[in-house]
Amino acid sequence: MCTKTKKLEKKPSDFSKIRPWSSIFQNVECETIALNIVGILARTGDEWRELKWEEYKEEREKEGVSLSSKHEYFEAISEYCSTYKTARLFSPDWKI
Repeated sequence: MCTKTKKLEKKPSDFSKIRPWSSIFQNVECETIALNIVGILARTGDEWRELKWEEYKEEREKEGVSLSSKHEYFEAISEYCSTYKTARLFSPDWKI
């Protein structure tokens, strides 16, 4: 009997180790924020979920980062970082 092996979904921590160059946005600011989002998800339970702006801002401020104009970038890309499936769509480097 032949059985298929189900590919295990990777966790945010797996993505946080890989810089997402050549993302669908072709914008280094978006790529940096995406990497920050998966890093925060990795540190706060290592599960895929929707990260809200307030939590993102709070976590980044803990690291001493000012977020004066990052909100519009965050809103544009945050949905791509909420599930394994959508994160893989964000960049060819994240097709893990």
